[in-house]
Amino acid sequence: WVEVIESAAAKFASAHVVMTPGNHNPHSSHWMARIVDAYFRNCQHVTIDTAPTSHRYHRWGKTLLGYSHGHLAKAADLAVMMATAEPQLWADTKHHHWRCGHIHHATKKSHVDNGENHGVTVETFPILPPRDAYHAEHGYDAQRLLQGVLHHEVHGEITRHTVHARQLG
Repeated sequence: WVEVIESAAAKFASAHVVMTPGNHNPHSSHWMARIVDAYFRNCQHVTIDTAPTSHRYHRWGKTLLGYSHGHLAKAADLAVMMATAEPQLWADTKHHHWRCGHIHHATKKSHVDNGENHGVTVETFPILPPRDAYHAEHGYDAQRLLQGVLHHEVHGEITRHTVHARQLG
């Protein structure tokens, strides 16, 4: 975590880190966020989200991002959840996205309402680490990728970058 955050901090004016608790690490992700926050306590342009919640929200300009591992709420319910949990942020932003992981492969859905669920896109991302024993025994084999999504402060998403695990060594 430290190396990745230091790399981001060297390239961008600010780095905001969200460590979302999942079904395999509901408690350790919270203390890990606090440890990483303590490590970067003197770095003014790095912030670590240490909220004790499973669903996190972050505003970047006109974009509201929701983060959830994805195992506690159905994708179809996330739009209303976002608008209800953060009504002022919802009203102040134009682009609304959820970033989830639980299913370990990439999906991008805009539920109903002319292709979007109340203007919210729900996306799941692939997994980077190799399969653990549980996933191997059950035949789960997701493509191992790291994806970065860049958002413009006003216009929302503008580009994506993908790195395959095999490129990382």
